[in-house]
Order: sequence, then structure tokens, then C-alpha cells
Amino acid sequence: MVEQVVLFTNINEETKLSKELQLPDSSLYDSPTCVTIMDINHDGEPEILVGTYGCCFLVYKPDFSQSQVSAKLVYFRQFNSPIYSICFSDITVDGLYEVLLLSFNGIHILQRCLSAAKRYLDNLLYEIYPAVTNHSHEPVVS
Repeated sequence: MVEQVVLFTNINEETKLSKELQLPDSSLYDSPTCVTIMDINHDGEPEILVGTYGCCFLVYKPDFSQSQVSAKLVYFRQFNSPIYSICFSDITVDGLYEVLLLSFNGIHILQRCLSAAKRYLDNLLYEIYPAVTNHSHEPVVS
């Protein structure tokens, strides 16, 4: 039987490994081979990305708002071979990181949700140049 993916949070000398987050249903997709954490939807909160020997890519959204930390599976994708590594890089040089999955068959490049990326870039533009954008983040044309 394959065990669930367990992440330990708030590790320090006092708590040791006492606070754990079990990713629900992660045992249904075979053994995890890699895990990384990044904010893939630009909401300011990190997601947990898991690759498995069962050829699956899983994305979990952790919820730290409760006293007991929980997580929900928000994205699933099946591939033809096991996922051995997950990393992220701006390989398209557009200012947004792509998710790179290394499998036995090669490298798979996953772009982020473009509508979320647009909101993120619009907010950055508004923070940098508030005089040339309005509150709807549309350019102000004279």
C-alpha cells in the first residue's frame, strides 16, 4: 500500500516534526517522486506540486487559516510516464514562470493560467505606474 504525501510544517527545535499536513488522496496516484512549492496562480499563496511514479502531476492548495492545516487537490493531469522532477523557470522570457516537468519521455512545459497571469501583470503595472492606468487596470489613453 502506498502512503499519503506528508509535509511537515513549522519545523523548529521546539515543535520538531509535530505539525504535519497529509495531502488527501495522494496515495491514489502511486508513490510520490518529487514535490515543490510555488505560487502558480498568482494569488500570493503557495501551491504544493507533486509528481508521482504513477505518471500523475498533482497540485494541492493548502489552507493555513484554520488551526489544523489542510489541503485540497485543485489540479490533476495524467502523463505517459513517471514524473521525476518539477521545477519552474521563465523559459519564454515573458516575466512569468512556467512549470517544467521532467519525465522519462522528456520535458513537459506547462504555462500558467493566462487570465490569472494577466491580472498579476496588470496589478504590477498599476503598482509601478499608477498615473498611466486607472483602477480597472486599463491603460489611460490621452
